[in-house]
Amino acid sequence: MLKKLYVCVLEAKDLPVKNSRVKLKLGKFKYKTRILKNTFNPIWNEEFVFKVKDIAEDVLVVNVVNHNDESKVVDFVGEVRIPVGSVGFEDHKQILPPTWFELQCSNTNGKFFNKFCGWFSCIYFFCI
Repeated sequence: MLKKLYVCVLEAKDLPVKNSRVKLKLGKFKYKTRILKNTFNPIWNEEFVFKVKDIAEDVLVVNVVNHNDESKVVDFVGEVRIPVGSVGFEDHKQILPPTWFELQCSNTNGKFFNKFCGWFSCIYFFCI
């Protein structure tokens, strides 16, 4: 039976950029928030729903990106990978409290390194 993962993208803080959006991906499903401008601490409060095929294997990938209006270039800021199996799903509907994740940064080679690049917060839960 397919389950649905509900994700509410709340906010980010201490970002190194002012014009940001969040991109979410789970399997073949992709979503993105609106771009918030002129803030290092954006608040989105946007909800998304994903169909989950394999709770044990699926991973929700969250990328925070900088959007430059002038050049139309999108720069990677940081990433969080949330294993879907870490989300409580014993009950038919279990809402977890808002959770803060430290964004992981990567260099131009795509390798992650230990450099602080901000925080990301969301609420997520399953519903059958």
